[in-house]
Amino acid sequence: MSMSKENTNALWNSVQDNDLPAYLKISSILLNPPTPLRNIPLRIYIPTSPTSSSPLASIKIVQTLVPPRNENGEALTLGSALNAALPSLFPSRRDAIVAEPILHGAAVPFRAPLEDLMRRLVMPMAGCI
Repeated sequence: MSMSKENTNALWNSVQDNDLPAYLKISSILLNPPTPLRNIPLRIYIPTSPTSSSPLASIKIVQTLVPPRNENGEALTLGSALNAALPSLFPSRRDAIVAEPILHGAAVPFRAPLEDLMRRLVMPMAGCI
């Protein structure tokens, strides 16, 4: 979706000025587009522990675009999106077996609809969930 230059500037200024009411007014344009949502940007942070060969911990970042609905038109869940993006880390679409998703410091169930999470948890400047 594209925004007018005026709205883009207003969004950027609201972030710079730490003006939440102004940000929410403009961001609602992005979060509630007049056309159906095509993709949701998904960013996954995978932490690694220090090892003997690498004494510092690190974070691998995986980014992908995920459609909000599956081929049957049903809302895509977080578990389905994680399974599609990283099947070795998330082998089940329903349960945390190897890893557990944490969003903003809270565990999130695999059955949570991805579009609902996007609308409720998107952060200024992050641009994705």
